[in-house]
Amino acid sequence: MEFTSSAGHSVFEAYFPDGSNITYGRQQIDRRGGRIVLPIQAKARIAAPYRAAFDYHCKLNMPADPIQPAARADCIF
Repeated sequence: MEFTSSAGHSVFEAYFPDGSNITYGRQQIDRRGGRIVLPIQAKARIAAPYRAAFDYHCKLNMPADPIQPAARADCIF
């Protein structure tokens, strides 16, 4: 896994060994205890072997990308 961020851009990107990647604006991620906390909606977009590398939050429930009730159990806040 490779993480990139740029001081000039407010974007977080993670590249995975399987060739997939995710990109989120810096306002959508947090860092806690050295771990990256992504929106819970990202979990479904990350291949299963890499999901445990992140923690997830439930603070961005948007009509176009709602949080499923069952997914809330995986959120740290």
